[in-house]
Amino acid sequence: MTFARLTKRFGPKVVFDDFSLVVEPGGCTVILGPSGCGKTTLLRIAAGLSQPDSGETRTFARRPVAFLFQEPRLLPWKNVAANVSYVMDHREPADKRDTKARDLLDRVELSDAADLLPAELSGGMARRAALARALASPADTLLLDEPFVSIDTDLKRRLAVVVAAEFRDRSQTVLCATHDLEVAATIADRIVVFSPAPVGIIADITDTGDRAAVQQRLEAVAVGLPDP
Repeated sequence: MTFARLTKRFGPKVVFDDFSLVVEPGGCTVILGPSGCGKTTLLRIAAGLSQPDSGETRTFARRPVAFLFQEPRLLPWKNVAANVSYVMDHREPADKRDTKARDLLDRVELSDAADLLPAELSGGMARRAALARALASPADTLLLDEPFVSIDTDLKRRLAVVVAAEFRDRSQTVLCATHDLEVAATIADRIVVFSPAPVGIIADITDTGDRAAVQQRLEAVAVGLPDP
């Protein structure tokens, strides 16, 4: 996907000013930056949920884009497994979709909650259910906004490894926004570090094979980031 010379303002606040970024198809690109810098705004523009004041956006999606919002947004009348299977290809038999959904819930360590309703979940559990639903989507482009927010640190580390493995088995284009250095180092094929708004790119890391080295580099970059 391509963002070309974007400008976006919210009242007097300038978020993007002649901003450009090209995200190659396939792989996971992580946008890293401080809270409020414009990461969510870029995802919403990519999804067509928000329009820039000027500039151009093009995506590679042939199917609807899948968007994992910061809020779980689960369907309250469906149980957790049904929420996950809801986004799958409905040409598949229902029992096959249910099996796939429960397998994904097991991967995010939520298999015991498969038959619960969203109202019966804690915040962290609801977040994992939404993550499993995002992973279930057949969309060509997957947008993730802080995918591990509200999840305990140890569990987040385990899930980041699981999610990274999922991404590397797929041909989806994944664009993920986070301020979590460890998550970025774990799941990314490319990491683009944003400055506070108006957004500038202060690092673009494509050599992500050594996770520990990448995290050290990100920590060094983060030291120089002013508060938003």
